[in-house]
Amino acid sequence: MNRHQRRLRAKARPVRLPPPESDDYIVLRLLLTQMPLIQQFAALEQIDVLEAADGMIELIEKGLFRLLVRPDGEYELVETAREGL
Repeated sequence: MNRHQRRLRAKARPVRLPPPESDDYIVLRLLLTQMPLIQQFAALEQIDVLEAADGMIELIEKGLFRLLVRPDGEYELVETAREGL
C-alpha cells in the first residue's frame, strides 16, 4: 500500500448531523451548551448560549470543527486542519 492510499483511509468522513427537529439534535445542542468554549463565546459575543451552540453546529456541519467523544465519556471540540491554505 502506498502512502497516498493510507492518507485516503485515514481521512475523516463527513459527519451527518441529526435533523434539527429530532431528539438527537436537541441532545447535541444541549451537550454543546455545557462546553466552556461555547459559554465563553456566548459571553464574548453577548448572545444566548443556545445561539452559540447553534453557531457551533453550523461550523461542525461545514467541517470546520469536529466533536470528539472519547470512550470515557469526555468530549471536546477540535478545529479541523484546513487543507490548501
